[in-house]
Amino acid sequence: MLKAQTRRTTTKRTARPRLPKIVSLFSGAGGLDHGFKAAGFELSAAFDVSEAAIETHKYNFPGAVATAGDLIDLGPAGVSAVVGAAIARGSRIGIIGGPPCQGFSRANTTATAADPRNKLPKLYIDIVRELQNDFVVDFVVFENVLGMRDRKHAAAYQNLLAGLTDLGFDITEKELCALDFGVPQTRRRIVLSAVRSGLEAKSVKPRRRKGLSTVRDAIG
Repeated sequence: MLKAQTRRTTTKRTARPRLPKIVSLFSGAGGLDHGFKAAGFELSAAFDVSEAAIETHKYNFPGAVATAGDLIDLGPAGVSAVVGAAIARGSRIGIIGGPPCQGFSRANTTATAADPRNKLPKLYIDIVRELQNDFVVDFVVFENVLGMRDRKHAAAYQNLLAGLTDLGFDITEKELCALDFGVPQTRRRIVLSAVRSGLEAKSVKPRRRKGLSTVRDAIG
């Protein structure tokens, strides 16, 4: 009798909470998006000015609503309308992406703070603010080149940090190199991980991984 009762006893497992759906700004073909998909997130909406990039994105992520268009022209309200058609309003979402880096890049020796592309981080913040009106934004991931922290771009960078803080996010600022995460490329970037205040994750600690370290290892 005891043995039969033991067989009928089951262990209750705690259900894993559903992850926020992803909205990708300046998505390109979806390189950053792919990482989130591999981690179990659902790509729901993506935006990029390049029609060719969006066609590739649609191929890579057939379940997402991918829109080719200039975010400046769409504006925060236009982005929110597209996202609202792809994701039920009130849902939890994460916003990822990195605006074009050419205006901040150290490789661009003629770069100035007045470059029109350097206004895109402010637009990024404005879009996050607009989406907060209809969705619960759990986190924001912003990526860009190291030159964004240079003195001539300091105002834009500090405004970005202040904007995320004002919107109620706790920010983890990291300088990361692709080589430390299994990609055979010495590519260093600033990555801001901004988590909604009140969530358990106060800081984000990227998990490094070993992988191929040279191009020869990858394709030789």
